[in-house]
Amino acid sequence: MSWLVNSTDSLDDANRNATLAAEELAQWNATWTGPLVDTVSNQLRWLCLPDDSRILQDVPNPSAGPSSAHSELLFPVGYSERFVRGSTGHSPIIAVGVVSPSARGLVILNSTDPFSPPMIDPNLFGAALDVPVMRSGICTAQNFVQEPACSDYIIAPISLNDTASDAEVDAYNQAMAASLFHTIGTAAMSAAGADYGVVNPNLKVKRLNGLRVVDAPVLPFIPAAHTQTAVYIFAERTADLIKEFGLR
Repeated sequence: MSWLVNSTDSLDDANRNATLAAEELAQWNATWTGPLVDTVSNQLRWLCLPDDSRILQDVPNPSAGPSSAHSELLFPVGYSERFVRGSTGHSPIIAVGVVSPSARGLVILNSTDPFSPPMIDPNLFGAALDVPVMRSGICTAQNFVQEPACSDYIIAPISLNDTASDAEVDAYNQAMAASLFHTIGTAAMSAAGADYGVVNPNLKVKRLNGLRVVDAPVLPFIPAAHTQTAVYIFAERTADLIKEFGLR
């Protein structure tokens, strides 16, 4: 989602101007200063639905625990052509993500050639629960920009009107949703001896010798967080296994 704002403090100008972008990159390479010292998004907010939320009344809670997030808000300091086409002003984005999704995607072999890429269907919104969870995150973002502190900053919405109905919000989400940072599970771990999954709990590829996968694809579920820390944890554990057992 994006709003036109009363500020030039964003990456929008560099996104549209290749010369300016090159100058900013040269400044960063020379002095480690300038706009590129910022990450894409250095602010975020985790959102956890309350236990009495009507969204969770008739379905199991998909999050990992009582304080685990269902969705998050990210605050990039510039627009994206995917979400805001043809914008000429300064229009930072609030990206809304479902971090405890109920839907699961599919990985299907597309060829007998082992080097040919597979078909990957992320199956976004493939579970009914993910639709209202995303909608709830959108509503939180809309409420955020309507706070008094934003009154002199926000000029107008660009991508989705603040008065949009639930049906309009859902249609917008279906049209614009994409995976964001959390794509995992393409080589999912399963129980030892199980005839599904790609790796065993020791991260060795099933029915193969001498091959382990040590990366986010082995996670069978999306952590209700960014995946980097989770990868560090099992990578350290796997390093110990490799040192102890080698290729066995």
